[in-house]
Amino acid sequence: MITTYTLNQMVTLWRQRAGLTPLRTDCSIEAEDGIDVDRALTARIRQWQLHALDTAPAEMLDVKDIADLCTSRRTLQGTTEITLPDDCRRVVAVQMASWRVAVAPISAAEALDSAVMLDNPYAAAAPIAIASPGKLTVYPAEASVAAILAVMDTGPETIVCDERLLDTIDVSGIIP
Repeated sequence: MITTYTLNQMVTLWRQRAGLTPLRTDCSIEAEDGIDVDRALTARIRQWQLHALDTAPAEMLDVKDIADLCTSRRTLQGTTEITLPDDCRRVVAVQMASWRVAVAPISAAEALDSAVMLDNPYAAAAPIAIASPGKLTVYPAEASVAAILAVMDTGPETIVCDERLLDTIDVSGIIP
């Protein structure tokens, strides 16, 4: 189940998993020595969050249709170039209006194998979407985008993920 966590909730969760007891607030403290555990946890939580957005299975993340947030233009090479919003971490699938199915984007290196077939008029080449930082290049060219399913970065204050993804939290080495 996809759940939304605040940064404070995640810090508490990470503290519990690391075996750190809650802060004592039933007394007054005259001096504090030591490391700021919450600050250290906050940095680790952000690293974990960004890694999960980039690599976790899409079904464990909050995938949104961002077609309305993107701009597209046709190129002279017979492709459509789609500019993605800055907070887009990864595109899961793209579908243009005339395509029968959505396709998962591939890297430029993977696209080299498909490029041989694109210029062959006798080959029924499937549509492809090539992912690069901040944009998608799709073939065949199409003026209208039907859907772009993407994983978006909600920022460091909000973490949205499936509860099962919490099992990937690694609290080793938090306290040196």
